[in-house]
Amino acid sequence: MWFSFASNILILVVGVFLYFKYEEEYVQKSWGYFVLLTGLAAGVAAFGHLDILALGTRGYLLFISRLLNILSMLGFVKGVLDHFGYTNRVPQLGNYLLFAGVFIWLFYLNINYLGSKEAFTPVIVYAVIGMLIIGAPHFILAIREVKQPSLFVLVGILLMAISAVIFKAIPEGSGIKPSDVSHILIAFSLVSLTLGFKKTLP
Repeated sequence: MWFSFASNILILVVGVFLYFKYEEEYVQKSWGYFVLLTGLAAGVAAFGHLDILALGTRGYLLFISRLLNILSMLGFVKGVLDHFGYTNRVPQLGNYLLFAGVFIWLFYLNINYLGSKEAFTPVIVYAVIGMLIIGAPHFILAIREVKQPSLFVLVGILLMAISAVIFKAIPEGSGIKPSDVSHILIAFSLVSLTLGFKKTLP
């Protein structure tokens, strides 16, 4: 329990530190919000995993954490679309519609399975679409022009993807939980992403 708490607090500390240290350096402000909200989501989740709190309270905290997670992913995707020149309404509207769909799905699952691991699925789906389908191809194509920043972003996306696989695919056991390993990878991912976001791309 306490290791899970600490690993979530690690993400909180890393996310808040990176945001305030590099607030003026993020090429897209929405990327800064992504980093900050990811940290805040983990901070709320830290208390949602504490067994000393009532089960209902923990469930509501995890629900709030997941709302912050999808808001953070909205910031990531908006930053990608803005940065790579998708200024017309269709892609931006598509992202907001995707966000709305994920929000409704998340709300439904948490009404029926409040705080459950399954109720985290919409966050992972939005992250896969936002990072792997929308974000990663753009940064791969940008490698030729700005190699190092793009590689930092791609490494961050890869770490996020690995953390999601570990979280969803590996069953819980004794000792260090897969979710704890996932949290540590996310903290490293935020560092790598910020190294790219604060220099990135013409």
